[in-house]
Amino acid sequence: MNRWTDRAVGALGFLASAVVLRLLSGSHAGPFVTDEAGYLGNARWLGGTGGRWLMDTSPYYRWGYSVLLVPVHWITSDPADQFRLVLLVNLALLASLFP
Repeated sequence: MNRWTDRAVGALGFLASAVVLRLLSGSHAGPFVTDEAGYLGNARWLGGTGGRWLMDTSPYYRWGYSVLLVPVHWITSDPADQFRLVLLVNLALLASLFP
């Protein structure tokens, strides 16, 4: 394939990934209180935007995914906005798998 074909396939793959993520997350209003609480709590702690984070009912979560969510906490503290920004982070991660 040539360079333009590669770019077109990449763009179509990214758009398809965006549509799939939107369809999968469209019926959820978020935020939730299971895995999301663990990952977002860790991100808040890593970003220095929150105090002590207790997860009494959640298991321990590693910091790998949470570190990608730290900028979300730097940008906004509104839970609804955070949920939408986390969807954008997830979209970028999903689209990066396409190539």
